[in-house]
Amino acid sequence: MSGMHTLSFVYGELRKAVSEAGGQSAFAAKHGLSASYVSDVMNARRDPGASVLAAIGLKKVVGYAKV
Repeated sequence: MSGMHTLSFVYGELRKAVSEAGGQSAFAAKHGLSASYVSDVMNARRDPGASVLAAIGLKKVVGYAKV
């Protein structure tokens, strides 16, 4: 595993990728996503799902720790 990141990191990476793509619509089209879904994720109305995470080179990992 190469490292764990916070949700804030994910949103930062998404903002950077959207900007580099030329905006939300361009990013969505490039990755086969709907512009409304990208907008919802960008505005924290929906959690970033597997398709958005894959588009920015990330995946969700769930872990457990002994308490």
